[in-house]
Amino acid sequence: TVSGAVLSLQAWSMGGGGYCDIPYQFLVGVDGSLWEGRNLAYTSGATGGGNNDGNIAISHLGCFHPNPGCSSPDPAPVVMRAAGRLLTQTLAAEHGIVTDSNTLRGHRDWPGNATACPGDFLYAFLDEYRSSAAHYQGTVVGTSWSGPSVIEPGETAELWVDVRNDGLLPWTANTRLATLPRDVASPAQAASWISDGRISSPITDTAPGATARFPIDVLGAAPGTLDLSLTLVEEWVTWFADLPIGGGPAEGTLTLQVLVEEPDTGDDDTGDDDTGDDDTGDDDTGDDDSASDDDDATPNYEGDEPGECGDGADNDQDGSFDCDDPDCAGSDDCATEEPPAGCAGPAERRNRNLVSRLHPLVRLGMLLAVVGGLTLRRRVLV
Repeated sequence: TVSGAVLSLQAWSMGGGGYCDIPYQFLVGVDGSLWEGRNLAYTSGATGGGNNDGNIAISHLGCFHPNPGCSSPDPAPVVMRAAGRLLTQTLAAEHGIVTDSNTLRGHRDWPGNATACPGDFLYAFLDEYRSSAAHYQGTVVGTSWSGPSVIEPGETAELWVDVRNDGLLPWTANTRLATLPRDVASPAQAASWISDGRISSPITDTAPGATARFPIDVLGAAPGTLDLSLTLVEEWVTWFADLPIGGGPAEGTLTLQVLVEEPDTGDDDTGDDDTGDDDTGDDDTGDDDSASDDDDATPNYEGDEPGECGDGADNDQDGSFDCDDPDCAGSDDCATEEPPAGCAGPAERRNRNLVSRLHPLVRLGMLLAVVGGLTLRRRVLV
């Protein structure tokens, strides 16, 4: 175990090694665990050759060199390197050390030290330790949306996000855009998603410094609002928001909203209220506005419909009912009726009926003289 290795090293250092304690101030386990060795107040005993004063020594527990002495060389896993890098950058910040090739060296780089330490596998990654960037780190540089996206039920919103690779390692198909909360199925899952909590990978592999585009398809299964919070994950390695391997973006900083709304059928805007009866129907172009024209063109008189001269109603609203209305003269309902004293008989009613039919052709104050050989009295038509 890592803890056993630390205790074993301490026992050797304070025994046959001749040191007061482990000759390194800090140690990094192959599993990414961090350990404290001798106190920083004590001079490092690891760099040798008169180079110990003023230095901080960090040991990595394991064998990282391809030689017969390593029965099973460890290829310096990223979790160990990430912890070592974070430790190095933290110490550099606290002590005002600029981490470059002059100030951060391998054991073999110090004069007078004939050693392969820290081993070829680990030595190849020393530039990672000099960097302030995490292994998996990104910055959102563009999105296809600036506000809520609106779709209809059953439709899919086709969106995307551009993220710059600010980390130390390239992004591949193993780099995923994921939904939050972590590993929880999203109701917005579309057919193109990798899984219920993984949306997509970058369209192409993306080297550090380059920008990746992640497609985002959002399915609107039912009316409502879909609020999505997104993050990045290197599958089986780390979430981008988690130290020490990840460096951001922080979770909760990349969000989008999709509104799923039923289609507008136009009833409220183009229906009866706006273009129907009220605006273009009877009130505006119908009977009320053109009634006088219709009356002039087609007279409305008592008896123009069967049975009107005997229904007891004033159908033409001229103040006369049934057979008392001149319009009913000659109708079957009134032909045998004997006129009351002082009332017109059937023949005179027929004459008046003829006059009433000519009503649209006669204007106020005009005199009718002779119609069809009959002499009529002077009358004023209204």
